[in-house]
Amino acid sequence: MKPDETASASGYASWSWTVVCLFISGIVVGSFIAGMLLNWKPLLSSKFWALLGYQDEALVITEGSSSSPRGYKYDVFLSFRGSDTRRSFVDYLYRRLLEEGILAFKDEKELNRGEIISSKLLQTIKDSRISIVVFSRGYARSKWCLDELVAIVDCHKEMKQELLPVFYDVDPRDVRYQTGPYEDAFDSHRERFREEPDKIYKWKSAMTYLSNISGLILRDQATTEGIDKMIEAVLDRLVYKFQSSRFADKNPESPQGRPSSQEVNKYDVFLSLRRAHTPHTFIDHLYQYLNKRGFSTFRSDEVMSESQLRQALKNSKILIIVFTSDYADSRFCLDEMATIVDCHRELKQTIIPVFCGVDPSDVRRQAGPYQKAFISYTEEFKQDPLKVQQWREAFKYITDLRGVVLRDGPETEAIGNIIQTVEQLFPKFPRPSSHSQGWIQSRLDGLEKLLKLEDDCILVVGIWGMGGSGKTTHALALYNRIFEKFEGACFIQDVSQVYRVGGATALQKQILCESLNVELSDIYNPLEISDLLRKLYRKKILIVLDGVDELRQLDLLAINRNMLGKGSRIIITTRNRHILDAYKVDFIHEISLLNNDEARELFLSACGIVDDQDYTRLIPRVLEYAHGLPLAIKVLGSFLQYRDVTFWEDTLDRLRREPSFEIMKTLQTSFDGLDDEDREIFLHIACFFHGKKVDFVKEVLSCCGFLVEIGIQTLLDKSLITIQNEEIHMHDLLQDLGKKIVHEEYPNNPGLRSRLWLYEDFSFVLKSNTATSKVKDIVLYEDASISEYEDLNIEGLSKIRNLELLILYDLHFSGRLTSLPNELRYLFWHGYPFYSLPSLEPYNRLVGLNLPNSNIERPWTSHIWKGWI
Repeated sequence: MKPDETASASGYASWSWTVVCLFISGIVVGSFIAGMLLNWKPLLSSKFWALLGYQDEALVITEGSSSSPRGYKYDVFLSFRGSDTRRSFVDYLYRRLLEEGILAFKDEKELNRGEIISSKLLQTIKDSRISIVVFSRGYARSKWCLDELVAIVDCHKEMKQELLPVFYDVDPRDVRYQTGPYEDAFDSHRERFREEPDKIYKWKSAMTYLSNISGLILRDQATTEGIDKMIEAVLDRLVYKFQSSRFADKNPESPQGRPSSQEVNKYDVFLSLRRAHTPHTFIDHLYQYLNKRGFSTFRSDEVMSESQLRQALKNSKILIIVFTSDYADSRFCLDEMATIVDCHRELKQTIIPVFCGVDPSDVRRQAGPYQKAFISYTEEFKQDPLKVQQWREAFKYITDLRGVVLRDGPETEAIGNIIQTVEQLFPKFPRPSSHSQGWIQSRLDGLEKLLKLEDDCILVVGIWGMGGSGKTTHALALYNRIFEKFEGACFIQDVSQVYRVGGATALQKQILCESLNVELSDIYNPLEISDLLRKLYRKKILIVLDGVDELRQLDLLAINRNMLGKGSRIIITTRNRHILDAYKVDFIHEISLLNNDEARELFLSACGIVDDQDYTRLIPRVLEYAHGLPLAIKVLGSFLQYRDVTFWEDTLDRLRREPSFEIMKTLQTSFDGLDDEDREIFLHIACFFHGKKVDFVKEVLSCCGFLVEIGIQTLLDKSLITIQNEEIHMHDLLQDLGKKIVHEEYPNNPGLRSRLWLYEDFSFVLKSNTATSKVKDIVLYEDASISEYEDLNIEGLSKIRNLELLILYDLHFSGRLTSLPNELRYLFWHGYPFYSLPSLEPYNRLVGLNLPNSNIERPWTSHIWKGWI
C-alpha cells in the first residue's frame, strides 16, 4: 500500500471511530434527556409536548395546572376588612372554599397606618383568577382596603380576571355612591388627604366600578346560605370562564359537524358510573353543571334491565364513562360498558372516558386495581371465555379514545374540560333550563313564523321587551329549535358585557369561533378579523345577539347582512326599541308578560310544589306580586323552594315593605341606562302618575320644565312604560323600583327626599317641621286613609322653599297659608279649603294652576292674578 493510501485509510478509520463514539454518546445523552423530560412531564405544558410531536393517550389534570393561558397560582383572592369579618364570615368562607377544592389566598397581615401594598401582594392579585371583595360596614375606613381595591380593579382592567363583589350587611347603593356608613369614612379621608385629591378620586372610582358589577348581598342572619351562593358563583366562574383548551379534540370516530336534524334524541348526555363508589363531589358537580348548562343528562342505575339500558343509550348523543379504581368489581358496569361500545359502533355517538383516581394504562391493560377482578373473572367464566374477552376489548376500545384524567388537581378543571367538549359537540350557547320549556313552547310558533325559515331571503328580527320579561329565554329556545337548519350558528349572550370587556373585536371573534367552529385565540388584529368575517359570506348563517344596549355594538360588528348566504337570519334582543328601528330590522317582536296560566306553570316548576292545598292558596299572592314578569316568578319560585308555609307567608308580607333585591337589581339596569332627565321623568311616573291620562301627565311634566315628548318616547322605547286607553301604565315592580330609589335617598327622614307620595310621610314632615330644600315634588291623591290623619298645620308647607310640583286632594288643614314656595311651577289642589291664595309676589315660575271644587272667592288681593283665572 502506498504511503498516501495508508494515511488515507488511517484517517478514514479515525473518522469512522469518531462518528461511532459520537453516535453512542448521543444515544446515552438523548436517553438521559428523554428520561428527564418524562420525569418532568407534569411540569411541561401540552404545547411543549405538541411541538415534540408527542401525543398522550389522555390529558392529565395535575395540581397547580391552569386552564388559563396565564397559569394562575390561586383560584380566589379574598379582599376584606379583618376587624369586620375575619373571625366569622371570612374564616368560614375561606374554609368552605378549601373544602370544595378551590385554592384561595387570604391575607392574614394587618398593616400599620401608612404602609403601602407590597409588590408581593400585588403579584398575588395578578396570580388569582377571581378576586372576591367583601364590602362590610367598616371597609371604607381602612386606607389599606381602599388601596387594595384600586389594585384589584387595575388588575381586572389589565388582565380581565373575574370580580365578585359581596355586600356584607351593607347596602350596595351606599358602596356605589359612598353614602350611609361610607359617607363619614370618606369625609375623614378628604380631611386627611386634602393634599392628595387624586387618591380619593381613585378610591371612589374603584368602589363605584366594582359595585356596578353583579354581586351578592348578604345579611348576618343568612351567612350560611350566602356562603353557599358564593361557592356556587365561584364554581360557575372556574368551570366556565377558565376552561382548559387542552381537551379540545373531538372523538375521531364521532360524526363531523352537527348532529343531523333527522336524529331524535331524548338525552344529550348518558352518564355511566359506579354510583356507590364514584366520589360524590365530582360526579354531583359534573351532573349539576351539565344540567345547569341546559344539557339533559341521564344517569345510569344498576337496577336497569338490559333493554332499558339499550334504549337509554340509543336516546343519548354523548356517552360519558367514569372509571374509578373499583369500576371493574361491578359486573353490571362491565356489561354496561360493553353495551355502550356496541351502541357506539352502531350509532356513532361520541364517547368521553373519564379516569377518576385511576391510571388509563391500568384500565386499558386491566392491571393495577383491575388485575385482581379480572383474575377472578377468568376463573369464574372458564365456560364462557368470550364474555371476559368482550370486556377486555371494550376497555381497550374506550381507552383508545381521548379522555380526561382526574388525579390531584382541581376537579373544576376536569369538569370544565368535559363540559367544554360537550359544548363543542353541541355548537350552541347555554340552553334554557328545562323548567322554562313548557310555557315557552307555545310562544315559539309565532316567533318561528316571523322568521319565514322556508324563504331564501335574509332577515333581521328584533326581540324587544322590558328587563326580566324573558327575551333571552325566548331567543335561546328559538335558537335550539332552528339552529340545525343552518350551515353555521352562534348565540352571543350579553353582547353589551362582551363589548365593554373586549370591544367589537371580541364579538367578531366569538361569532367566527361559534359559526365556523374555529379557534382564534391568538388573533387580535382587527384587520385579520375583518378578513375572516368574509368566510361568513355566502354561507347560510344564524346569528343571535342577546342583550344589545347600544346601536354602535351592532354597527361596529361590520357584518354586511346582504353578503350573507341565502336564508341567513340575525336575531337581536334588546330593551330599547329605538336600537332596532335605527338598525332597520325587518320585524320587531314584542315580548308580552305571562298570562295567569303561564305564570302559574312557570312558578310551580320553579318551586317544585304539586297540589298542596296549604301552598296553593298562597300562589295567587305570589303571582299578583310578580304581575306576569318571568324574572320575578323564577326568583320567587327558587327562593320559596323547600320552604314551609310560614316562611312563604312571611316572605309575601315582607315583599310589601321591601322589594326583592335580586329582582330590583335586574330592573335597575334599565334605569341606570337612562339620561338624567329621563330618570327624573321615570321617577315621577313611578311615584305619581301610573294609570293617569297621558295628556294630564304631559301637561304636568311640561310645566315642570321637562322635554316631555322625548322623555315619554324614550321610556316607551325601553319598555319602561306602556300607553293603554290613553293612560300611562308602568309595571308594578318598576313602580317599586322607582319608589325604592327615592326612599333610599334618605330612608329615615322623608323631609330629605326629593318626592313625597304617602300621606304618612307628608304628615310627618309637616308635624315635625323637618321639610328641607331637598323636597321638590309632593303628589297626594284621594285615598281612604286620609281620614286617619287629623288636621295638619298648613304653615309648614310655606317652608318647603324649592317645591316645584304640588298636587293635593281634599286635605284638612289648620292655620293660615301665608305663602307659596317661589319655585312652584305647577299647583293642583282639589277642594282648596281657603278663600284666597297668599298675596305674595312674584309667582314668576308658576306655569300651571288648577283649583277645582275649591272654596276660593278671589285668587289674591293684587293685580297679578289677572290672566291666571
